[in-house]
Amino acid sequence: MSEPLLSVCLITYNHAKYIREAIDGVLMQKVNFTWELIIADDFSTDGTREIVLEYKDKYPELIKLILQEKNVGAAQNWMDLMAAPSAKYIAYFEGDDYWISPYKLQKQVDLLESRPEIAGCFSNSIVVDDKGQVVSDDYFSFHKMRAKAEIRTEDIVPFGISPSNTLFFRREILINPPDWFARNSRHSAIDLLITLHGVLFCINENFGAYRAHAGGSWSSAPFLYRVMSDLQFLKPMYHDDHMHRNYEPVIREAIKKLIISSWGCRDQGESYIKIAGHIVKFLFAYPRSLVLFKFVMYWSIANRIELVWHKISQ
Repeated sequence: MSEPLLSVCLITYNHAKYIREAIDGVLMQKVNFTWELIIADDFSTDGTREIVLEYKDKYPELIKLILQEKNVGAAQNWMDLMAAPSAKYIAYFEGDDYWISPYKLQKQVDLLESRPEIAGCFSNSIVVDDKGQVVSDDYFSFHKMRAKAEIRTEDIVPFGISPSNTLFFRREILINPPDWFARNSRHSAIDLLITLHGVLFCINENFGAYRAHAGGSWSSAPFLYRVMSDLQFLKPMYHDDHMHRNYEPVIREAIKKLIISSWGCRDQGESYIKIAGHIVKFLFAYPRSLVLFKFVMYWSIANRIELVWHKISQ
């Protein structure tokens, strides 16, 4: 069998309710090139593994499996998945989403084959709920975002913009990635990494269905965890020479907003001591954090004074 031009990389954990729809959306693709489907399962316990093994038996030449022997976590499962392909292109999505256009892959391959300055692309998506009911026909409107056709780093730093279910990119961008990406690989980081290698292109068609539901791994995580996860993502980016030189004000502003928002966790049962401990641990991780510390602490204290004054003045 010849080397595939494209590897579809599907990551999953406990997606038994949705994984068939995800895989079937891949199998319906109409293409004129060689490709493969690689599925990485993080030791699911709800029947997901049995389902992907069933598909593997039906399509042994097409499907490859990465079956973790224990729960390694989303980050490690993602890194194992991204290390598996040898194809020129990667199409990535998660096991609770699915594709609705049978020409998704063909159109994305045609775009990147014809325009070498484009390092990656994505499309719009419909948004569905836990039961598959359409709640919006526009992913960006649903999330109160706007996406132009040709996106560069300055348009999205420090976070990404694409729906994770339609992301498509050249595999070469993963070779020798910057430290901030290697430390905390995540969907939004891929968007940024793509723009460091070329244009990230938005196709104005609905190729997929993005599932917005409370059971998602990110949306169901505690608020403080999400804040600290974002801070841990931004920390090495702030200290990266290229990113710091070109985008330091934007990254610093994002860090400031996250630290200020972390105090809101107090209303969710988190103690100030616990919150402060997380923040101090973050701030003193690197030498440049001494400068960052003075900046964000000023704004954090000013914000708390403003909130207290607002309460007592009512």
